[in-house]
Amino acid sequence: MLNKYFWFYSFHTEEKLRNTTHLRNHVDWLERAKQGKEVKFPDFVLNKNDLRDSSYSSRGRLSRSILSLLSSQEPKDWKYKDSSVLKDVYYHLTDKPNLHHIFPLNFLDNFTDEIEVNKNSLMNIAYIPQKTNLEISDKNPVNYLKEYNLEELDEVFEDHLIPNELIQWAKKDYLPEDALDVFIEKRIDCFIDSLENRLRELNFNVIDSKGEES
Repeated sequence: MLNKYFWFYSFHTEEKLRNTTHLRNHVDWLERAKQGKEVKFPDFVLNKNDLRDSSYSSRGRLSRSILSLLSSQEPKDWKYKDSSVLKDVYYHLTDKPNLHHIFPLNFLDNFTDEIEVNKNSLMNIAYIPQKTNLEISDKNPVNYLKEYNLEELDEVFEDHLIPNELIQWAKKDYLPEDALDVFIEKRIDCFIDSLENRLRELNFNVIDSKGEES
């Protein structure tokens, strides 16, 4: 129940802890659960555009929630698939953390101007060791992925919540101009699947405010 509570209110679109009254209601709800009384979660609502527009913030609820979800997957090293990434990643909540951009920012600046989404979106972030991050530098994802065992990356990427489209592009040695946009949409789906699995038996509703904004 506490696991569900954590993931529910970490990603629930409606922020329920806006003030002291909301916080007190949550304490009362948890106290009833502790006493064995019946408690019921409200409907879970996830806005895909929140994930799409997410960026790093050392104090941001959604930012830390996304990174928590990634770390809870216990991701493995891309090169040594049996080696845990987190044991080598010293992550601190700072203004400039060492986070790896799957599509490096400098590469994107030179690749195409036709990018609709935020290049700094946390949907473009992965946990990898600092050494690997430095080796990748500003390389094209198709090029740096071919330095790894592509057949084994499918399983590894699953724990990173990275869609296999990236591997397919590397195998074809081709990166579409809208690759980042496609990748981020597919990765949002991976996040949703992970959250649905953690919030089983709850009413799970996905919305997308992007269309409303346009």
